[in-house]
Amino acid sequence: VIISADGKHIISGSDDATVKLWDFSSGKEMCSFKGHSEWVTCVAASKDGKHIISASVDKTLKLWEIGKKKAARTFKGHYGPINRVIFSADGKYILSGSNDSTIKSWDVLNGKELHTFKGHKGTVTCIGITADGNHLISGSDDYTLKLWDLKKKKCIRTINLLWIPFDIKQIPGKPYFFATANGNGTVTFFDFGDMKL
Repeated sequence: VIISADGKHIISGSDDATVKLWDFSSGKEMCSFKGHSEWVTCVAASKDGKHIISASVDKTLKLWEIGKKKAARTFKGHYGPINRVIFSADGKYILSGSNDSTIKSWDVLNGKELHTFKGHKGTVTCIGITADGNHLISGSDDYTLKLWDLKKKKCIRTINLLWIPFDIKQIPGKPYFFATANGNGTVTFFDFGDMKL
């Protein structure tokens, strides 16, 4: 479940394979998007509020246009269920993390796969992007966090953990400061600013 950038809508994904758009103030359902064949695991919204991207156990991503009930584009390429999806800082591409241990980047306009980031040895459980759009952070059930240089398309740091990170969020106003929600019931803060060199 997420809240749109303008704060007017709630977007949810469900085990009934649907994505729903809700009015934040009234709580009323505005639209139901159908197209996935299995559980929707994650949703993300573009900053301009025009598009929603959904990830599913069916190994696909779907791009939806607000106001239209049919998927504008389907992204295929992962070999396992997709757990996480986010838009890039500029909204031109998306990033997805999967049970197949990879993160993939995709072109929003044509749906083409741009790159596959390999390095994790387990399921990719969470992904985040820095505010400047230059770096990606990924977490896995292999008990690591990885910092990737998106321009050079390579991992530049690996942090070994004693827990599995299940979600990661950037702290507002701090481009390289992130918090992870962990499998042991804790929240941990990381400053990646000194790690990107």
